Amino acid sequence: MAWACVQAASVLHAADIVHTDFRLQNVVWLADDHCMVIDLELCRSATAPLPSNFSRLHDWTDHTLEVKGGESYFTTASDLYQIGVMLQRLLQQSWSQHAHAFVAMLISKRLPASQGAQALTAEAAMCHEWFKGMQGKHG
Repeated sequence: MAWACVQAASVLHAADIVHTDFRLQNVVWLADDHCMVIDLELCRSATAPLPSNFSRLHDWTDHTLEVKGGESYFTTASDLYQIGVMLQRLLQQSWSQHAHAFVAMLISKRLPASQGAQALTAEAAMCHEWFKGMQGKHG
């Protein structure tokens, strides 16, 4: 599921589009090991500020949006953050350290300090250690 969400974000972000509504209800399981992201009607430009009358979505937290020049933006990092929030709700102690580190990275919106602590991208998230060895197993 994490792979499907980050992969969907990567495709959207390459077109300067954000999903804005990554949450469990918007992930559909097609098979035991394959799922896809749905609910694209709230997609929007990754670079345009939110209209002043835009209502915050239910699963957004105080850290979802970026504020620049007094305007609120839902950015590509916001999408990744929301994926992290969704995964955090599922996260269990028994999951690997790599899984915990992946979720923490998404929530921080930054790459780890060992990688320069720069802004996180979906492409960088897809290269995370947690996914090593899983490429080729995803649709």
